[in-house]
Amino acid sequence: MVGTIGNPVKVSHPIFAIKNVALIKDNADKFNNFLIHFLNSSHIQKQFKLLLAGGTQEFIGLNDIRHLKVLVPCKDEQVQIAQFLSLLDKKIPLQAAKKCLRTTNVHLTKVAPFLLQDWCCYFFQ
Repeated sequence: MVGTIGNPVKVSHPIFAIKNVALIKDNADKFNNFLIHFLNSSHIQKQFKLLLAGGTQEFIGLNDIRHLKVLVPCKDEQVQIAQFLSLLDKKIPLQAAKKCLRTTNVHLTKVAPFLLQDWCCYFFQ
């Protein structure tokens, strides 16, 4: 992998290949769901940083990727972990949106009296 290091994504297309991208293939979709969360974990990100080679354009060799230390729990635990983390992934943007709405509401509450006053002055002159 050359360039952007450690940005794992799940690819659904069965035939996929691209230069300088490490592909980890497994036919079990439940394992892939677990694996994508594991590859985004701080545990594996630390391994990525230790394995970086190169100067201007850093990379991780395919042989190093083949020897990553992957913690693999039993299938049932993989499913539970993946489902829980996927649920969190969905909730995080919702929480950010709620916070944004709260901030907007506070702002509008402060601005509303001035807008109303301006509107009244404009229409009732």
